[in-house]
Amino acid sequence: QEKGISATLVNISSLPVNPELVKLLMRDCKKAFVVEDHFLKGGLSDEILKILAGVDGLRFASWGVPDYGQAGDPKDLYARYKLDVDGIVENVQRFLNKESLWQ
Repeated sequence: QEKGISATLVNISSLPVNPELVKLLMRDCKKAFVVEDHFLKGGLSDEILKILAGVDGLRFASWGVPDYGQAGDPKDLYARYKLDVDGIVENVQRFLNKESLWQ
């Protein structure tokens, strides 16, 4: 909020996702940004995108691990993949400013 961002945070801990709940949560939203702390392909982002496909005027982006995850200390890995607080804030701001997330 201190950055001027008003958001709804939803913790989805496992698949499958309830499509009706996702649609209900998104009914008044124009943007969706999904963060997942694992490999993106075939994960939560794909499921949400399938549910929201065809929603007019919706901007969608996701952030997660772009490759198979590495071994290491969780704190270091979250920082490496920008899944820590600073990384998520940076990427949400880039999304809201319509900048590319993947550089």
